[in-house]
Amino acid sequence: MNKISSRLQFIFSQIPPCNYFADIGCDHGYISYLMLDSKKCSKLTYTDVSAPSLQKAKDLLCSFNNAKPVCCDGLTKVDTDIDCALIAGMGGENIISILQNGFLPPTLVLQPMKNTDKLRTFLNQNGYYLKKDFIFKAENKFYTLIIAERGSEVLTSEQIEYGKDNLTNPSKDFLEYLSEQIKSKRKILKGLSGEKYLQYEQIIQKELALYERLRTL
Repeated sequence: MNKISSRLQFIFSQIPPCNYFADIGCDHGYISYLMLDSKKCSKLTYTDVSAPSLQKAKDLLCSFNNAKPVCCDGLTKVDTDIDCALIAGMGGENIISILQNGFLPPTLVLQPMKNTDKLRTFLNQNGYYLKKDFIFKAENKFYTLIIAERGSEVLTSEQIEYGKDNLTNPSKDFLEYLSEQIKSKRKILKGLSGEKYLQYEQIIQKELALYERLRTL
């Protein structure tokens, strides 16, 4: 097996042990391999909408008799008795669409690439509790990881925008991410004027205040 990226290795490390795991949009099947090789699950289904991509995962997982390949869009043809599903490397709106058009597993491990606030809102409105919700850094990029379990909670607007754990227990990665966001917006600000300038300036001041508040925790 090829070297697994630090992003995928970290995601794997956060997946809770389960009986029946689903790797949605598995691509090369690396996380499925790790789940089976470590016996972190008893069996799994791995899916991809692309048959050629799924074949790569089939080749990797051919030595396991407890792995089932399914060529489908999202969760549409996945057994509904899975315990935990991983959906990683997609936009938040795409993940929402997958969940809306499939079913809602008891545990979700999600790594959205954008529109994370929309995904948090969807989960909050559809009977999930965000057990983990934080930013991590891998290969010099920042990613959000969410582990959602069946339950209920009321998220604040700030939690929806920035993530629960980032606010209550901010990591070095999140503080670095927030600092880089502020720097990026300051560069954009130089090319703005009028109302757009004022809007960006307000956002920068809000994030500066948040950064100062969190770095002293």
